[in-house]
Amino acid sequence: MSKLTEAELIQEFSNTVNNFSFDRTAFADAFKKEHRTLQQSMMRAMIECISVAASDDYSYDDRNKASHETCKLMIKGWKVEKAKALKESSNDGYWTDERIKGFFNENVKPSNLPMI
Repeated sequence: MSKLTEAELIQEFSNTVNNFSFDRTAFADAFKKEHRTLQQSMMRAMIECISVAASDDYSYDDRNKASHETCKLMIKGWKVEKAKALKESSNDGYWTDERIKGFFNENVKPSNLPMI
């Protein structure tokens, strides 16, 4: 199998989901059977798509407004939970509210999952 470029992969994915017979559950079941490292890599890409769709400069209209709003909520929830986890992990009080606020910048994204 030849390697697809990112644009070719998106086009192929668009073609696949653009029919009524696409089964999201079967897709998710196939995903969970992949190698764990590949799952992590795929999640990084999917979460980056969520981040892009959540951004304020994402172009949307009524056809994809629900996706935009849902993605915004997902990113907001990630930030809330990440902040809580940082604070809970800090026995010495290092993660103050001010430090946590400064932690979230353009370099800290939910798609920056570790590769092990």
